[in-house]
This record gives sequence, C-alpha cells and structure tokens, in this order.
Amino acid sequence: MATVPISASKAPSPARRISAREADARFWARIGAAASLAGAGVLLMTGKSRSGLALAAAGTVLAAWDQQEAVSECWRRLPAVLDEVQGILGKAQRAVDEFSTQGDKLRQALKK
Repeated sequence: MATVPISASKAPSPARRISAREADARFWARIGAAASLAGAGVLLMTGKSRSGLALAAAGTVLAAWDQQEAVSECWRRLPAVLDEVQGILGKAQRAVDEFSTQGDKLRQALKK
C-alpha cells in the first residue's frame, strides 16, 4: 500500500491577499450578479425581452467585474481560439464544396 504525503497548505502571498472591504464588495457583486441573472431569466420567460436583456447585461457586467482574472485569461486566449475556429470552418467549407461537386457528378451520371 502506498502513502501520499500531504503538504501543508501555503498561506496566500501578500500580493494575493484582499482586504475585508474588497471581499465584502465581491460578495455583494456575486449576489447582485446572481439576482440580476435570475431576474433576467424570469423576465425573458414572461415575454419582457427588453427588460430581461438589460438586466442580463447588468448581471453579466457584475459577474465579469467579480471574475476579472478569468475574463482577462479568456481575453488573452481569444485569438488562438478564433484561429482554431476559423480552421474548423475552413475544413467544413471544403467538405461542403466537395459534397456539392460529388452531388453534381452524381446527377450528371444519373441523367445519362
């Protein structure tokens, strides 16, 4: 039977520590984001699309403010993701063109 050593948890570095005020602000931002997104869902389901979209946008802004590190990481990775999507779309377009060519050849063969 093998044993796995458990390392002591490290205290957060001074640069990563946040003040009580910032922690409180983030807590309320999360509450606000969740409430506004839930309210937006209710408004959208009841047919009030303008109000629902406005409230969803507000909730999204609050969630993005709360998750700044994740947003900046997504923004940093966006060009690579777009290049990959562009490559996939190019392959799909070539496949559609090939299917179209094969379909034309098949129609010509069946007409004879």
